[in-house]
Order: sequence, then C-alpha cells, then structure tokens
Amino acid sequence: MTAAAAGLRPHILELETGLSHPPRLGYLWEPRIEHVLLDLAIQTAGAVSVPLPETEGEIPSYDHKVELPAALDLDQPAPRLESISEESRRVYTGDGGGVCVRDSRGRSRDLRADELAATAAGLGLTSRFAPSSVGRAIWVSGRPLWDPAERLVLTATLVSGAAVVLASPETHVPTAAWARPTVFSGDAAEVTALVQTARSYRSPLSRRWARWVHSRVLYRDVPPPPPFDRLRTVLVRTEEARELSKEISTYLLDRGVELLPLPIHPDAAPWRRSYNIELRGGKRGGTR
Repeated sequence: MTAAAAGLRPHILELETGLSHPPRLGYLWEPRIEHVLLDLAIQTAGAVSVPLPETEGEIPSYDHKVELPAALDLDQPAPRLESISEESRRVYTGDGGGVCVRDSRGRSRDLRADELAATAAGLGLTSRFAPSSVGRAIWVSGRPLWDPAERLVLTATLVSGAAVVLASPETHVPTAAWARPTVFSGDAAEVTALVQTARSYRSPLSRRWARWVHSRVLYRDVPPPPPFDRLRTVLVRTEEARELSKEISTYLLDRGVELLPLPIHPDAAPWRRSYNIELRGGKRGGTR
C-alpha cells in the first residue's frame, strides 16, 4: 500500500495544480484485497478515493481513473512490517485524503478519512473491534465501499486492527457462516438468514464436551453458546432494523449477542453528533 501510494503521489501533485479541491481518483471496485489496498493507497497519497461500479449509469464524478499498480501484485513478496512508512499510519489522523460515498438516492459526498475515524469512535464501533482475551475481532464486508455504513465499519476495523473478510453482496451471508465472525453487519433479511444458518451449526466436539463437564460434573449454569461459538455483536442497518422479527432478536439476545443500530446515511444525526463530540473533546454519554 505504501509503495502504491508513493507511485501515485507524483501524479496527484500534477493534478492538484489545476484543481481547487483534492484530486478525486476513481477505480473499479471489486471485493478483492488488491482493491482495498489501492483504496487505502489513494487516501495515503492525499487524494479522495472514488470506488466505481461497473454500471455506467451510476458512476460518480472523478478527476482521473487509476488501474491497479504493479506495487499491488500480491504474487510478489510483501515488505517486512518494519519497512512500512509512517506515512501509511497517518491516514486517519488528519494527514490523509478522503473517500467518496453515496446515499440511497445516489447523491455523492466526500468524507475525510479522519472524519470517518472520529465518527466510528463516537458511535462506539471502534471499541467493538478492539482485540480481546479471545483474540482478534472478525468482520465480513459484504457491500461496496461507496456504501456509507460499510465504509464506516471498515474504518473501525482498520483503526482497531481487526480481521476483515471480503465477500460480494450475493455471498455475504454464506461467507459469514464460513468465517464465523465476531461482528456481523447487515439488513434484517441478512441477519435473519445468518441466524437460520447458525441454528444448524454444531460446535466442535471439544467445546461440546467442555460445556457438558461444566453443566453435569461441576454443576454450573452454562448459558447457550453464541452463534457460531463467537458472534458477539450484530450491527443492524437502521432503516431495516424495525423489520427484524422478535423471534430473531430474542434468539440473538438469549445467546449474549448485542444488537446495535448502524446508521447508513452520512447526513444522519448520529454521524454529525459523534463527529462534533470527538472534535470538541466532549464526553460520549448520551450520544447513542
């Protein structure tokens, strides 16, 4: 990513001479590691990343379209961690570029990278992905990065160091069932489909044996295991949250899963309120 950003920087400087705004670099979005790295490289180089769909009628405006650079050839050996520049670590602290997102009406909006990080922290998303005693948090991304909510959650995972699994919208739920995430985000239909899959999941024999010993030998109350043995949080996209049935929500709550709304519009009050509080250094109480 750092090498790709270095390669993009001279071209971005050239574009800046004729623009009154940060250059907007478009690229064709696919749920692949290389495309996420290119997106981050554009931000690291100080430009605005504009993920582009394949559908011609929905393409937002951009100043220049870039292809995958040779630096993102994943068949080549990756550099050692010690050699990665500090430049790549400043994306979410005010020295990076930004991203282009679109609302449900197709209207585009540019957001700064540090604004996204502040919003994710203010909504409590970053803390949901912090490492715990059971290991790294795991999340499955199933929507394109021009989706505001998807971009917000991805920012939270990157800031906190969580693991991200990429999937297409069509394979979102099956991929999540395979990956067994600790955090899942989706609409009511996707959450329902995931719960239906989780009901047929069987824990490994070692975990089932441990629960049997605790309940029958040690006489301890053993609560039902979480779905897939490690799902802890479900982020329900807010417009669809009211469509989540009581049966599904009860199933998740009984297994210790926390249900949280995920605001999907960048103009919604939770985005603005959390961002302002982070900038002013206020307390988070009463912001959710």
